[in-house]
Amino acid sequence: MATDADYLPECWKDDERMNFLFSAFPDNRDLNPHHWDSKLQFWADLVVHSSRSLDEVCLDCSALPQRFKRGGKTPLGLPVVLSEMIRQGKIQKLSEFQSGVDAGWVSWGFDLVVKRPLRWTFGTLTGRNYGNPEGIYLLVDLVKEKAEAVMMTHETSVEFESTDHVVEYRCLLEQCRHCCKDQDTLDLALLHLRKHRKVCIFQSDQGEKLVKFASSAHKTVSPVTDVEVGILRLKKTEASLMQQVDKLQSDSDRCRTDAKAYLQKGLKNAAKNALRRKQHIQKIMEKREGSLETVHGLLRRIQEAESDKMVIDAYRAGVSAFKQTVDKAGLTPEAVDETMLDVQQVIETSNEISDSIAGGQADMSGLDLDMSGLEEELAGLLAEETPSVAPALTPSEVELKLPSVPASPVGGAVAAGGTSPVTGGTTPVSPHQAAGRSDTARRLLLTE
Repeated sequence: MATDADYLPECWKDDERMNFLFSAFPDNRDLNPHHWDSKLQFWADLVVHSSRSLDEVCLDCSALPQRFKRGGKTPLGLPVVLSEMIRQGKIQKLSEFQSGVDAGWVSWGFDLVVKRPLRWTFGTLTGRNYGNPEGIYLLVDLVKEKAEAVMMTHETSVEFESTDHVVEYRCLLEQCRHCCKDQDTLDLALLHLRKHRKVCIFQSDQGEKLVKFASSAHKTVSPVTDVEVGILRLKKTEASLMQQVDKLQSDSDRCRTDAKAYLQKGLKNAAKNALRRKQHIQKIMEKREGSLETVHGLLRRIQEAESDKMVIDAYRAGVSAFKQTVDKAGLTPEAVDETMLDVQQVIETSNEISDSIAGGQADMSGLDLDMSGLEEELAGLLAEETPSVAPALTPSEVELKLPSVPASPVGGAVAAGGTSPVTGGTTPVSPHQAAGRSDTARRLLLTE
């Protein structure tokens, strides 16, 4: 019953809500566009969601009302919903879905689908006069999801790009059991991939159905080559030889077990015959193992050649990129040598500037070292200005006995080293005053 289905929404138990949704659509959408569109969206989403939950990509229009039966009633507006889904491209007839695909591929790929007793009718969709679609339609979004799952399943099984993109149809069917519940679903997924040039289908000389997928390095599939067919035969031969070796090993073990059983029963001749069969089987097994190793070696060399090609391509790309970078940047031996010479000249010029600055600082510091000479020259000048009757004085004495400075008319202090107008004596001179006079004299000398 539909009431027990997991795909039904929470509002399924709300009678008021479901009475509105189960009612027929108004003839005129313009009366209440919001309610009309919301009801259409509800049922369109539920049709897709329920089909996904049931893992079905085909939609039988005649059985669809029973899927949503509630309280003995079925939705009255499903014909309108299906017609709108057809108009929007959400569901399609198989004939439309197959459009653009070569007839030869469809003829062998969809035998089971075509043999079904289907009715492919289409309702009238002119204006607001909706027909009643009948028959089986494909849910385009779900077919697309299945195709993506098939593609992902194949990509996860690919180990070598050069040998693993061509597979047998029956092997692919087994690999995709988890995403395609039957052969029809896989065929529809492959048809979708074929329309988008992701796979191509062909038959071998032995009448086997083979499928080639587009590699990860290409957006579309390329035609099948004889080399790819030969590689597939090698892989089939390898698998067959492995099965034969396993079977021969089991037979050999069984013969040895039989020989033991015969010995326990005292049947020595029977035990010898069993061991003789065992030796014969082992010889055959050794030949099969040798053939298996040869085939395996060929496949391994083909696969290693692909890796070698990838390495060489990487080297070529690296060399090309390096050349382009060098050419764009102008990196030539001559340009590098010229630049290095410029760098050397700049360094030498910088060193010369640094040496000049250091020499100038040495000259400035030399001026400070000649201050002692200035002191001697200053003492000589002071000696020349002193009267001849005065005894010769040392430089220090000269500093202490400089001529007196007249007192300030306002009554300032008497200049040090002069004669007091009151006492007529000589005023003592402090060391600080003597130093100040000496500095004054030096400044006068420098000014001259």
